[in-house]
Amino acid sequence: KLLREGTPIPATGHTLTHTDAKEATERKDGNIEYWHCSVCDRYFSDEACENEISRSDTVIPRTGTVPEVIILNISTAEMPTSHYNSNDSTLELTVSVSPEGAYVPDLVWTSSNEKAAVVDANGLVTAFAYGRTVITAKDTEGLGLSASCSIQTRYYDVDPDKYWYSHIYWAAESGITNGFYGGVYFGPEENCTREQMITFLYREAGKPAVSQADIKKYSFPDVESGTYYEKAVVWAAKNGITKGYSSGKYEGMFGVGLDVTREDTVTFLYRMAKVIAGSSFKDVTATDLKNQSYSFGDVASGKYYQKAIVWAAKNGIAKGYSSGENKGKFGVGFNVLRGDIVTFLSRYDAKFN
Repeated sequence: KLLREGTPIPATGHTLTHTDAKEATERKDGNIEYWHCSVCDRYFSDEACENEISRSDTVIPRTGTVPEVIILNISTAEMPTSHYNSNDSTLELTVSVSPEGAYVPDLVWTSSNEKAAVVDANGLVTAFAYGRTVITAKDTEGLGLSASCSIQTRYYDVDPDKYWYSHIYWAAESGITNGFYGGVYFGPEENCTREQMITFLYREAGKPAVSQADIKKYSFPDVESGTYYEKAVVWAAKNGITKGYSSGKYEGMFGVGLDVTREDTVTFLYRMAKVIAGSSFKDVTATDLKNQSYSFGDVASGKYYQKAIVWAAKNGIAKGYSSGENKGKFGVGFNVLRGDIVTFLSRYDAKFN
């Protein structure tokens, strides 16, 4: 029903909501006591609605300066992996802000790769395994602020002063080996087993396909089905890189669990190069075999490993011993260390790939 022009419309009155006064803090705005009408959407400083104010008039600004940027004390870092609860494997990250005098907002900390390292609520980073992670601090107050630190975790047992340092990390980066216990340590001075060695070569070769027919034809009694090294051993046998043992206690077997010797290591490398290096592979000559630069006191003429050792020496892959009681020798019969084996592989890769 429409009212005739000039007819008064009764007032509906205010529907008020009262808000108590709240003091401002360093980080949060406060407010004065005020009333808000939900009908007319107006604000008043008194319950009688005699003193109208704006919404902005109700706000008491926070006492602190709002940060515009947060900055971590470190942008990049390297850390050793954790072992025996060592404090060396922790790193404390702290935050500063800009402009000067601004408060530090509440933060949440995250790690992009918790297998490598984790971070607690206070910015304390603990490294677990070899790898990379990005630690990020992000404000929880809706300011849209964040800062990050890139961290490379390193094997705790790899001495940066050792000659194999860069070669070990080449192997890790190349996917040749990840170390022990998911990358906690590498074991550079531990002996390398035959199956480990062949697996390293297989990965260096790009992990060529191995069929079930290959496995049936080229496997060995001591190579269990489904093991990490099964395909590597089959691939190596198929390509003549290894033949297993032809006599003695391990006749007919590959030698799983047995330590690999230095001469067998370079022999495997030599045979692999023949298979995958293509035209870049150059076999040793009769002149090479007589060259004193490639000769060692413990490498007898005519041995199955002679050509391989000469080839490795000529190509800078293995150099023998330059000091100590074995100076001038290659180390025939010596077990090869894990640090040495990835060093040989790294030099091979630089030469032929």
